[in-house]
Amino acid sequence: AILQNAGFRLYANVCCMAADLNESFPEPYATGDMEIYHVRSREDLAVWEDVAFHGFEMPRHARDPFGAFVSSFETGDQFPQRFILGCIQGKPVATSLLFKDQRTAGIYYVSTLPSYRNRGCGLSVTQAAMQLARESGFKHVVLQATPMGKRVYERLNFKRYYHAGIYTL
Repeated sequence: AILQNAGFRLYANVCCMAADLNESFPEPYATGDMEIYHVRSREDLAVWEDVAFHGFEMPRHARDPFGAFVSSFETGDQFPQRFILGCIQGKPVATSLLFKDQRTAGIYYVSTLPSYRNRGCGLSVTQAAMQLARESGFKHVVLQATPMGKRVYERLNFKRYYHAGIYTL
C-alpha cells in the first residue's frame, strides 16, 4: 500500500524460487533436435538478444533499451554471466542467462519463441544453466518465475520461497 499511495502501480507479481543443486534434477529433456550453445561472441549475443526479446513478447518501444542492456555484457567463460541459447534444427528458439557472483547463482531470461512453446525448450535451457552452476561449485540456484514458467521450474525441483511485487511509475 505504501508504494501504491506514492503513485506506483503493481506491474507484476513474481514467484521467487530456489533449487538445491546437490539434489538430482531430471536428465536433459528430449526436444527432438534441441542443441544447447554457450554464447561466446558478440554476433551470438545479438542472436540471443533477438530470441529473448521475441520470446518475452516485449513491446516494440523496449527494443533499443533491451538491446543496450544485453550488449553491455561481455561473453565468455571467464565472465560472471553465461548466456545460453537453445536451437532446434539450427534455429535459435530459447534463451537463459546464468549470473554468478561469489555466493549466489541466478537464472534469468528463460524464454522460448511463442511457436516453440510446450516442447521442453525452456526446460532444456534452464537445465543447461543449472548444470553450469553446479559445475561452477554452487550448491543452490535462484530464479523468479512467471506464471508460465513456474510449472517448468517445479519439474526441475525448484521450490517457492516467496512472492515479490514489481512496481512501476
